[in-house]
Amino acid sequence: MSDPKLKRTRVEISYGSYDGYRQTLTAKGGTGSIRPSTGQEVEPEIALLAGLEELARLTALFGFEDEALAKFNCARQKVAEWKAKRIA
Repeated sequence: MSDPKLKRTRVEISYGSYDGYRQTLTAKGGTGSIRPSTGQEVEPEIALLAGLEELARLTALFGFEDEALAKFNCARQKVAEWKAKRIA
């Protein structure tokens, strides 16, 4: 059985800090997402990776990167277990 394949992704991360700074990241990839510079479709994983990078930056900036890394690794372990069960 093959792994699932991404068709389309959209990631939005918004935050505000007590000093009044606010920012929103929106990233899209896959079906219907075209790079203006090349006219080529954006690969669907690009949006997910941009969101992951922004979350890594924010968790480090605000001081809870260790907890974020633990959650990331836990999620990866659950997927590895799911894949192992599918193969068996």
